Amino acid sequence: MGEQASLIDDAGIRLRQRFGIASGEFRVGVLLPGIGVAPRWAADLLTWLAASATLVPIVIDGCPSGAPARDDSLRRPRLVRGENDVRDPFARVPLPKHPALCPAGEVVIHGDRVLDRDARRLLASLSLDLLVCLDELPLSGECGGLAKFGVWSLHFGDPRKVVSLPPFWRELADGDPVGVVALRRHTERFECADTLHEDATATIAGWSFVENAARCASLAAPMLARALTDASARRDPTPAIERSQASPGEPRPISTMHLVRHAARRVAHSVRVRLRGNPDAGRQDWFVAIRRRGSALYRDVPMPPGVQYADPFICEHDGRHWLFMEEIPAYGRDAHIACVEVREDLTFGAPQVVLQRPHHLSYPFVFVHEGEYFM
Repeated sequence: MGEQASLIDDAGIRLRQRFGIASGEFRVGVLLPGIGVAPRWAADLLTWLAASATLVPIVIDGCPSGAPARDDSLRRPRLVRGENDVRDPFARVPLPKHPALCPAGEVVIHGDRVLDRDARRLLASLSLDLLVCLDELPLSGECGGLAKFGVWSLHFGDPRKVVSLPPFWRELADGDPVGVVALRRHTERFECADTLHEDATATIAGWSFVENAARCASLAAPMLARALTDASARRDPTPAIERSQASPGEPRPISTMHLVRHAARRVAHSVRVRLRGNPDAGRQDWFVAIRRRGSALYRDVPMPPGVQYADPFICEHDGRHWLFMEEIPAYGRDAHIACVEVREDLTFGAPQVVLQRPHHLSYPFVFVHEGEYFM
């Protein structure tokens, strides 16, 4: 928590200096999906924002209208309702109590996920520098003029694909190798957005969707802190990595067919493992996959028999790309650092160990200083 608060403080200082904003007056509006409650991941983010001495977080409650209040259990398949809500990042929890959180009232969100005219008028009257929407369900309709530097939202899943309900369930059911969180900017309408940042974490194959959702949602707050810092270091206050991307469509609840298919895959996997006579056979806790920026297709990095890869770090030298990774041997032996060349066609050279010690090694970080490479 301290690291994210420090990043947010640094972002606030830089933003005030660049845009000539008086001390303590960078106003960040936070639009929540309910009254007095928020998803657990969003409540944690509010705690970090409140701990900042350089930003003014202004809380706006979103009040559903034209449709019954959303019951979180209605959006969760029966197979996963019994999972421990203490770990579920999207379970609703009371807002943190902190004097730095400034309540600004309620705005009406209609059943079609549109802010009405009164809601837009209230938001415009708050003189926000930035508005951040913290609902996992996307809004629609006009959003121009709500904040000086636009509206940001978090897309829980690949921004080129439809969001699943609950978030990250589809990635588990479809066997996607990673779960993605994207930070997006809306200027005129919520249906169109620029992608500012993306982050991803490996999908853990199994029965539980909550573990994957928790891992992915944990990327949201650090991503927002980094985005604020990056924005303050450039002329464009919100630099995009992908421009003017239309919404991929309405969120889709998980169907019975998805549940049946996921259950069949898990049962078939268990049968195959037991037929091999080794309950740990074929177990893959870690792997590394790579893709081109802007592409949704990942390619696994091939692993030699008896090892697994984790903690990738890629660097470029003389036009060639090198991927450093933690190489994890079988039977609980200490890991070491391996390297493999990534070619232009996303094929790979032969892996080789580049650093080995009589103790565990992980998280390679390579940088250049005065023409020399260090790890």
